[in-house]
Amino acid sequence: MEHSFTTGIDLEKNDVDYQEYDAPDQVRGAIEKDYRVKKDKIGPYIQDEIKLFDPLVLIAGIRYDLVEFDFADYEDGSNSKKKEMSKITPRCGIVYTYQQDSNLYANYAQAFRTPTIGQIFTYNAANPDLNPEEATNYEMGIRHRFNDYLKASVSLYWMRLDNEIWYDGAAGTYKNYGETSHKGIETNLDFKLIEGLTGFVNYTYTRAKNESGDDKDKYLTNIPIHKGGFGARFKTNFGLKANLIITRVGSSYLDSANDDKLSSYTTVDTKINYEHEWWSLFLAVDNLLDEEYNSYGYKSWTGVKYFSPAPGRTFTLGLSYTF
Repeated sequence: MEHSFTTGIDLEKNDVDYQEYDAPDQVRGAIEKDYRVKKDKIGPYIQDEIKLFDPLVLIAGIRYDLVEFDFADYEDGSNSKKKEMSKITPRCGIVYTYQQDSNLYANYAQAFRTPTIGQIFTYNAANPDLNPEEATNYEMGIRHRFNDYLKASVSLYWMRLDNEIWYDGAAGTYKNYGETSHKGIETNLDFKLIEGLTGFVNYTYTRAKNESGDDKDKYLTNIPIHKGGFGARFKTNFGLKANLIITRVGSSYLDSANDDKLSSYTTVDTKINYEHEWWSLFLAVDNLLDEEYNSYGYKSWTGVKYFSPAPGRTFTLGLSYTF
């Protein structure tokens, strides 16, 4: 049987020194914060892709993560703390290719994510007692090529998380949920209208809920239930490319009790690119219609709503040269 074997190791090292001073009348005053935080991570992994027979492929792998935090508070030694987090996470999947560019697949995977340095130690809302997120994910789907002009894909997924990290606006700190679940469906349709002109339509339904505690069966905050989009891509034979993408993001909840919502919004993004031999020039315009919307929000324990306004119309101009 044919094998494609992959192995490797991820290494990460962070070492942060931080000092913050009071500055009345723009003059340096007494020191308020003085700390050092180290984060070291090691993550070896192996994966094997095995062709059982011509149309059927089995994928299996395993990974080990070890993350160590060392936080030293020079102003208040009682805050200093060392933490170690580790996890073995397996994954496996199977892919059955029944025709060219068309297959059925199913995947099982576990995942592991530690808090960031800010969430666990250095933000004002930090919580040194945070635990890492642990997830189990199941997914199955189909990708089908009807002809040269039409392709479609549909996938179903279910993910169970333990200790999902979120910001509790009422308490003003990061916390772990008990158990949460994310279930949904993702669909996509790619089509070709004429030579050089293609388009796509996609839609995602997400049901993300709390499965334990006082907020059991309530939706998680800042996760839209509905999201979709469509767009067009235009390509010429003389190096000019252009695309236009319209995205619709449905409403989500601001608070764990699901009493208030973050409003839905629609954005339009476009990009024009010209390539000639060794160089290329592009102009991208995000939020073309200058839509005013909030990308994130939460509600404090006093009932005050806080929002993070998204950028308005943004232009990006770039030039690249390959040699």
